[in-house]
Amino acid sequence: IYVTRYVETSALVKVSMKNVPQDKLISVYPTVAKVSFKCVFPLKYNPADKVNFYIDYSDFVKSVNGRCIPKSDKFPEEILSYTIEPQVFECVESIKK
Repeated sequence: IYVTRYVETSALVKVSMKNVPQDKLISVYPTVAKVSFKCVFPLKYNPADKVNFYIDYSDFVKSVNGRCIPKSDKFPEEILSYTIEPQVFECVESIKK
């Protein structure tokens, strides 16, 4: 049996938009999320500094009511898992002037 020691840490992280056309403006509510990370022990850095959470414009377009689930790019292998609160974000579209 292989056992991994881990540590849990939490951080507030910004949730941004990605791939938004230049003539559009998308606001995300709330703008931050509380993320709890489970990381390999010993923890050598703040995992929130290595991960970006975002909502892709294509997911917003596919949504019926503007409610979207954030994604993240690749995680460092030291991050075993995470939870994010809230799990769903409200996105509102407006046209740039």
